[in-house]
Amino acid sequence: MLMYLLLFFGAYAVATDTSSLDSLENRMAMLEKQGTEQKALIEVQTLAMERQDARIRSLEADVKRLQTFAGEKQAELETSQRSKRFVVDNMETAAFHAVITGGQVSHNHISQGLVFPSVTLNAGGGYDATTGVFTCPMNGIYVFSTSIMAISSAQPSANVNVHVDIMKNGVEIGAAFASGSSGAMEQGSVSVAVNLVTGDRVHVAFQRHEDVHIWGDRLTSFMGALVTPL
Repeated sequence: MLMYLLLFFGAYAVATDTSSLDSLENRMAMLEKQGTEQKALIEVQTLAMERQDARIRSLEADVKRLQTFAGEKQAELETSQRSKRFVVDNMETAAFHAVITGGQVSHNHISQGLVFPSVTLNAGGGYDATTGVFTCPMNGIYVFSTSIMAISSAQPSANVNVHVDIMKNGVEIGAAFASGSSGAMEQGSVSVAVNLVTGDRVHVAFQRHEDVHIWGDRLTSFMGALVTPL
C-alpha cells in the first residue's frame, strides 16, 4: 500500500513539474513576442522621428535661404534709393531759378533767346546767366517752367502780344502766351517735364511776334529742376 502511495505522489509531482515548465515556456514565448513587437514599434517611431528631424532641418535651411534672399533684396533696394536721392554735395542734383529784375525789356525778335541774368539758385551749375541756356549735367527727368509778363497796351508803339517757347536743343517743348491788349499787364506761363541726357540744352526764346516788349521786375522768370536721375 505504501508503495502505491509513493508511486502516485511521484507521478503527480512529475505531472505538476511538467505543467509548470510548459506554462513558463509559454510565458517566455509571450514575453519574447511582446519584446519583438515593442522593438519593431520603437524602430518605426525612431524612423518617424528621424524623418521629422530631417524635415525640420530642411525647413530651417529654407528659412535661412529666404532670410538671405530678403536681406539681399533689401540691400539692393536701399542702394537704389540712395542712388536716386538728391545730394547736392555730391552733385547728384540739378536745379536753377533765374529772373529778370529790371523794368521793361524792349525790341525782342523771333527766335531771340531770353536771358534771365539774376540767378537765385543754380545747384549743379547747369544754368548760364550770360546766355540764358541750361546745359544738362546728368541724365534724368527734368521739369522746367517759365513765366512772361506782357506790358500794357497803354504803352505807345509797343507790341503787347508775347509768345515764348521752352526749347530743347532748338525744338519747342512748351509754349506760353500773354497779351496786354486789354490795357492791363498780363502774365503767361508754362511748365513741362522732359527726359534729358547729359549735354542737352534748354532755353526760352521769343516766337511768332516781332519787336516784342516784356516786363521784368521778377515777374518774368525761368526755372528747372532734376526730378529723378536715370
